[in-house]
Amino acid sequence: MSIQRYKLTQPIQTQSMVNQLPQGVAITLVGQSPGICVDLDLADDSGKSDLDQYMATLGWTFVETSPTSPRPVVAPEFQLPVIKRETTPPGSPTIGDRYIVGTGATGDWATHDDEITEWDGTAWQFTTPIDGMTAWDQEEKEVDVYSGSWEPNSPRELGVFNAADAILTASTPPVEVVRNEREMLAYADSGAAVVTYFTGIVPRSYVQSANLRVRVYWVAATATAGDTRWSAAFEKLVMSAPNVDNDNFGTDKGVNSPTNATNGEINSTIIVFDNAEADLIAPGNPFRLRIRRQSGSPGDTMVGDAQLMRVVIVQ
Repeated sequence: MSIQRYKLTQPIQTQSMVNQLPQGVAITLVGQSPGICVDLDLADDSGKSDLDQYMATLGWTFVETSPTSPRPVVAPEFQLPVIKRETTPPGSPTIGDRYIVGTGATGDWATHDDEITEWDGTAWQFTTPIDGMTAWDQEEKEVDVYSGSWEPNSPRELGVFNAADAILTASTPPVEVVRNEREMLAYADSGAAVVTYFTGIVPRSYVQSANLRVRVYWVAATATAGDTRWSAAFEKLVMSAPNVDNDNFGTDKGVNSPTNATNGEINSTIIVFDNAEADLIAPGNPFRLRIRRQSGSPGDTMVGDAQLMRVVIVQ
């Protein structure tokens, strides 16, 4: 087990390199500076020749084993991997645990939304993101890129539903409206859940081991303040179940979303599901997606209609 240093001849997202190592070669990234060098902790020195050969294919040059000069500092735009995006600090973190702080963070992470945090054994240290910053999300199995907010580098669109695609059969449906020649669904501030449905087929590109996101695009009819609470749920439709006379939705997940201070500007609300929460949908499955504004919830404080424009499912 030893530290190997290589000179970079081209910038690269190092986690991508780690994921493509030859079989039997295990390393841990311990320092990186794009355009300068990278330090890798080789778990088994017998894999040194395989590692050298692989690095050479990338055009990188071996420098030394067990370097005595200081480790390269990780450049700000190339971050070490994070465990996942989270809003609540874990109870028993391990030194080096890293997270992207989610919106509405609590506890020691309060006021640090979107920052990258790392546990140093005593306290959480925070890095403020800059546009173009990247980090490998271990839970999502994807590279996230920061540009005003964290987004997947290469999201896969699994479904796009416009307001006109909605099935308005619930007992409390939204109302179809037109705003500047745009079809929308007006979800009333009624004190009760306002419900609509969309139907689709899970594309073959869906990866069940990775999370998916339901992204709701909406505008306030008149409001310029307050939160709207949106929720979503999936229902898998297969030959054996459910009986079409009954509902069999998976986990209903809700998010409070603030309205834009400028009326008419589009808001985007993201609701994240793992596969179990999404009713175990699989590639090729037909499904129903239920979208609700839970205006009776304490989290829904916006006065007036919320006008839904479209819903996009991405992974």
